[in-house]
Amino acid sequence: MAATSYKVQVLAAQMAEDLARRFTTVSGITLDSDSNPYFTVTLGTLVSDQECALIKLYSEQPLGTDGLGQTPRSFGPSSAIIVLEQLAGNSGTTVMTAKNVMNLVAEVAKFGVKIDLVLNAHTDAIDVSDTGDAPTATWEASYKWRGMSNS
Repeated sequence: MAATSYKVQVLAAQMAEDLARRFTTVSGITLDSDSNPYFTVTLGTLVSDQECALIKLYSEQPLGTDGLGQTPRSFGPSSAIIVLEQLAGNSGTTVMTAKNVMNLVAEVAKFGVKIDLVLNAHTDAIDVSDTGDAPTATWEASYKWRGMSNS
């Protein structure tokens, strides 16, 4: 992931505001070491075995160059990484209830972002470092994104 864009910072702020209507606690926006915004959503406290999620947004990188052969400075599509904790046994089911996962994913999907779902190990409280793990599942808002170039 490269440096952030203004667009993902605005998306993060709007997304956090919308999620605050559905969840008990939504943290403030923080910038990761790569300058991409992230925030947490909790129904308790941000510790292991609690209903918590971490959402990080980033800009997709361009697949090509512009008409002058330059790498474009900005690109349209944005992506979100949602990190959830798995239940005991790392079975693929989450500590967060199915209803709350649906509310979370539906709210994030409204913004038209690609969503990567990362499930971290049970008894390991979620952290921004988990966003670098391989996604368990990916949902694309548009199949066109995969072949998209902005040249």
